[in-house]
Amino acid sequence: MAGIEKFRQQDIAATLSRDPVALTDLWTDDGVRLVQGRPPEVGRATIRASNERWSARTGAKVLSGTRLMILKKMPDGNWKCFRGMGGPTFTAPLAEQVVEGPAALAGRTTGGT
Repeated sequence: MAGIEKFRQQDIAATLSRDPVALTDLWTDDGVRLVQGRPPEVGRATIRASNERWSARTGAKVLSGTRLMILKKMPDGNWKCFRGMGGPTFTAPLAEQVVEGPAALAGRTTGGT
């Protein structure tokens, strides 16, 4: 349980800091992230590219991050995300709209201010 709590704290810190490297380090090499309305993001390279696009949005502020994550215990004893669905919800800088993580890059919004 301590290892899973450590993972959870790392996930919170990486999400709030919007650090694409830290966000990517949370995933296994064969990780798959599913985001509604987008093709699956398969593998760390694809997940990192998505994280970099999301993190590049200047002025965005993370509001929450409801996600379903399936964790995998690695040989070194650490936990990583093996499969994940959903993403953080944050405010966009220009229109002050509430949008969802990587899906927002396609211009999709989930609600008003």
